Order: sequence, then C-alpha cells, then structure tokens
Amino acid sequence: WDHGYWPGCHARDPLAIPVTDPKGEITKAADIIQKTVGYAPSWFRFGGFCYGPSSNLRLVKNQGEWPVGNSCFFGDSARYTASQQIASVENGCGNGGIVVTHLNNGVYHPNIYEALKALIPWWKKNGWTIVNITELMGQSPPAP
Repeated sequence: WDHGYWPGCHARDPLAIPVTDPKGEITKAADIIQKTVGYAPSWFRFGGFCYGPSSNLRLVKNQGEWPVGNSCFFGDSARYTASQQIASVENGCGNGGIVVTHLNNGVYHPNIYEALKALIPWWKKNGWTIVNITELMGQSPPAP
C-alpha cells in the first residue's frame, strides 16, 4: 500500500491514485501503523505534504490525529540520486527542521540508505539531534 494524493493536490508518483475516501485513507494508515508498531499514531502526514482544502485538516483532527508537514525536501519521492538528496538536505534544511523520507528504498524512493549513511554523521557533526515527530513536538512516545 502506498498513500494516494488528496483532492486539490497533484501526484508526484505516476502510480499514485487519488484519494476518494479521505476518512478511509486516515483509518487505513492508522490501522497499518497500529499493526506495524503496536500503537495508534498521533500524527498524520498527507501524501506529498499536500492536504488540499482546510476541511481535510479538520477531518484528520476529528479522527484523533494531528496533521504534520515538513520544512524541507529530502528528494526521495522525486527519485533524486543519493548525492542530490544529500545536497537537498544540506542546502535546504535547518536544525529543528522536519525532514521526512520513505524507508522502503524502492523504485519510487531510491537511494535513501546511501543518502542517510552520509547525512546522519553530517547532522550530528552540525549539532542536529535526530528525533521522531512525537519527541520534536514535546511529547513522550506512546508505549508499544
């Protein structure tokens, strides 16, 4: 399963399908996360970081989650090479920024592991602390 693109947004992934049931999309993502990590998510990320009309933000909140975006572009969804991903982060992201990447390293999200092998030491060298969204927003992660 890969998330679709929301009404009012443009898909970057040529295989992405439009979201026709926004509430179902939120529920499906929550179920997958619950089964994978053992607890329900607190945060929801819209595919492509585009949420369309503000009513979609309210829908997410009504489902008990908070929408979260990003503050810089990693580049894996644009099929950047590892060196392009590294340059995108080093030149476009600041300490405290939200950097989101996919972890499947597949056809539509290549070169992630190679880029992270270079970026993690760079982040640490430059004073960054790597945290998850829950920690960044000042909450404790839920116990699994």
